[in-house]
Amino acid sequence: MPSFKPISDNVSELRLIWNLSRISLLKIQQVPVSMFLIKDGDGFILVDTGTPAMESDVMQAVASAIGSSDLKYILLTHGHIDHASSAPALLAAYPNSKLLSAEPEIPFLLGKSYGTLKDESDNMIFRFFASSMQETPSPLSQADIDTRFQNASTALDPTRYRVISTPGHTPGHLSVVVLSDRLWICGDSLMNLQSTSFTKPRLSGALSFSTPFKAEAALSLKAATAEAAALGVSWVAPSHNDGEIVPFSAVRGFVDSL
Repeated sequence: MPSFKPISDNVSELRLIWNLSRISLLKIQQVPVSMFLIKDGDGFILVDTGTPAMESDVMQAVASAIGSSDLKYILLTHGHIDHASSAPALLAAYPNSKLLSAEPEIPFLLGKSYGTLKDESDNMIFRFFASSMQETPSPLSQADIDTRFQNASTALDPTRYRVISTPGHTPGHLSVVVLSDRLWICGDSLMNLQSTSFTKPRLSGALSFSTPFKAEAALSLKAATAEAAALGVSWVAPSHNDGEIVPFSAVRGFVDSL
């Protein structure tokens, strides 16, 4: 059974493979998707929840990792299918948990299509992948939002965490720094993927075909990197990563080259 593996003192990672399309011949169509579990006092914070097909593995891995402890928060970096799809089941299983994200993501968490945004995300490549995906997400209910939602930037203890706004990939995309571990969980603002099975992972920004506001994404990544540097970040954990967690020095070098 897949399980969370420690990547720092207080953070563990569950990494699963998303078979993105029915036609799975290309490496880009098999994408690693990471969820992160943060030890927070006597409970835990889960960052992102995977795709619909991952729900069973995510639920079992969370239950095994936290035991009888509380799952205090389910934090969504954004509402894409590979980040938010298991959230309804987790909220049902852990009725004391609060749902954290950014307010601009709420319409999409309720089922609005990102394809309605007037931008480059609705191009031919995006439509091809969207039409060939095998999975349909279950949106959150309005009751979930009304009774469980909190803004991540105000809900988390600022002495332990820094929530960084990183819009562009989606309108409300966010990332979070675990201050004690000097670790930046950066969502999709950065990726570290192989182009083929025979190449080493390479840093990039958010995938172009699913990033509607590319200029904003680039600017927010630069600003977030500067903020992470000021916070003394040493390591970066992307949501899509074919390698180990990334030294911050490598991320800073990549961002400086943009």
